[in-house]
Amino acid sequence: MADESTVKVNGNDVPTHVLYNAIRNGASDYYKSHVPVANAKNLQQTAEAIAKSNLTMNTFYNAMSQIGRMNVNATEWQDPLDTVFNQGTLERGVSVENMLIGWVDEQVFSYADAEKVFAVEKPNLTTLYSTLNRRSKYKVTVSMPEVKSILVDQGPEAILTRITGALNNSIQRDNTRYVKEIIGQAIANRDVIFKVAPSGDNADNLDYTELIAQMKEDYTTMQWPDNDQHYNVMGIDNPSDQSHIITMLSAHIMARVDVNVLASAFNMDKTDFVGQRVPINSFDDGNVVALMMDDRFIQIYDYLREDASIFNPEILTTNYWAHVWKLYTYVKFFNAIVYVKSLPDDFAAYSQFFVKSMGKNIVIPTYDQVVDVLPLYANELNTKVAANADSKLKLDLSVTIDDPVQSANGPKVALVQQDGDTQNVLIADITAGNNGTASIDATKIDGLGIRITANTSQEAASANYNGSIKLTTSLVDKAGTTVLLQPADLSIGMSKSML
Repeated sequence: MADESTVKVNGNDVPTHVLYNAIRNGASDYYKSHVPVANAKNLQQTAEAIAKSNLTMNTFYNAMSQIGRMNVNATEWQDPLDTVFNQGTLERGVSVENMLIGWVDEQVFSYADAEKVFAVEKPNLTTLYSTLNRRSKYKVTVSMPEVKSILVDQGPEAILTRITGALNNSIQRDNTRYVKEIIGQAIANRDVIFKVAPSGDNADNLDYTELIAQMKEDYTTMQWPDNDQHYNVMGIDNPSDQSHIITMLSAHIMARVDVNVLASAFNMDKTDFVGQRVPINSFDDGNVVALMMDDRFIQIYDYLREDASIFNPEILTTNYWAHVWKLYTYVKFFNAIVYVKSLPDDFAAYSQFFVKSMGKNIVIPTYDQVVDVLPLYANELNTKVAANADSKLKLDLSVTIDDPVQSANGPKVALVQQDGDTQNVLIADITAGNNGTASIDATKIDGLGIRITANTSQEAASANYNGSIKLTTSLVDKAGTTVLLQPADLSIGMSKSML
């Protein structure tokens, strides 16, 4: 053993002889009479003295077990993804509510509005809920004979590595795995904005210079509202401050992008021109090239970290446990883009619509209302339509109420299209459990809306229920037989309650 060795204790480097003496000072007279006062030059002799007697070894072993529990959070490698996305500890409950208060529409001043002073304008409020989804435990067993051997041959630091190393490394490894999984879920659920990376003449079929140029443009426009394209799948104006924008490129791509040269070409600091870069070794999906997102899109919350140990005198072993409970989620009203190598020609998300007034939460009113719906990928949809003359937008509308008993008390729902002062009905009123279909000229999709008409019956007035309205959209050819863009669902939650 090296004379100048140190032991990590609760994050601090403690000289080995100081550790030996700290244990000795709190030990019995028997321990003190058999174990010498340690110094930097007699570490080997001290270790051998401790290991010589079962009584002294028991005392030392128990002390090292306590230090092991203190050190269980310490490790040489920390998951960088958890560091970036961790929002702290859940102090109460096991759920998280993310709320966004949307912007207010401009109104033209008019003296005629004086009588509207007490009119109610519902806040443009969007709320998303997530709940605890990781409850993990880790266990490692250490035997006293093993510890005795390690103490004499390698020193006390090796004992702590044996106790806590496997636990720490496993926890950190799985932290990374969980973050990658939540990213994968967001991509698989089409809850990020998709962009095809510029192609090039190389093994990856990517133009790295054009890729970074595209990311630089997105980095800038993501900081502004009212863009031609949306950066979150809810279509909400929610610009990201540059301090919140991060980019993730795999190690493979980063090795092939000369960041210094590109940053110089853009006359910008290399750490700024595409936001803060977060390291990642690889993405689970080989089609993914890079991600750019608001760092609040992925969220991690700690709930519980509990460490315990128990000694089994029957076989002279100690079991160590580490319990880890966390919440992993993504929040769809924050901006997020995934750059991919390719997409299928009939990529479903390109026919996706969103609710312009999603934040109003569709609380079933006592009056009629129209909820505007717009294409999420307007540019891509228009490109597809332009390439397919006389194509049609196929629409399917349905209504569901969770409690069948309340179905008759639900609203009437219709699909309408506003043309100037005229409201054209595309799908006439339907009620819960029913659906209707229509198709329209794909070049004329402006003004689409879902009209909700309250049920004014006496029974409906006192009803309580939850349900949803689903609008399925797809692009088909003129004959309606060939699908040009696969169906995409827009699901709108609705509720009715009496306070």
